[in-house]
Amino acid sequence: MTQHRGVFWMLLLSLAINLLIIGGFTGLVIAKKQMPPPPSLVQNGSGPPPAAASQSFDGRRFFRALPASEKRRARSVMASHQQEHRQQVARVRKAKRQVNQLLKSNTLDVETVKVALHELRQAEAAESGFGQMIVLEILKDMDAEARIQVIQKMNRPAAKRQPRPNR
Repeated sequence: MTQHRGVFWMLLLSLAINLLIIGGFTGLVIAKKQMPPPPSLVQNGSGPPPAAASQSFDGRRFFRALPASEKRRARSVMASHQQEHRQQVARVRKAKRQVNQLLKSNTLDVETVKVALHELRQAEAAESGFGQMIVLEILKDMDAEARIQVIQKMNRPAAKRQPRPNR
């Protein structure tokens, strides 16, 4: 043991340093999960508002909230508008590609980018309006009680998923 005393202390020091590094990373991960977004992001408008999830309309949550009988009818309504929806989605994709191309170009023409962004906003608004029209078509034939239940179920806070265990 006396011959390898230096190696022993180097291994012990290495182990201590590694444990400190692992502990630091673990602490950062835990702290990041528990911290709310910085107030500066919420106040200056660059981040999402605190209740953004409850203010926006989510088509997926609407469809999940429908009773089984209404889901069948909703599928048929959506299938009848499938071609129009594809056109709307293609328009949005094309507008996004155009904006990305303009932003990646060597020279940045601000006016052209503004026009492309305006076209993107119009395409996204048209797609959103189309989706809302489909939702109204589904809702118009429902009785008031069923419609109210669907909206209440849709607006319930989503259950938080349990984190996956590390393997």
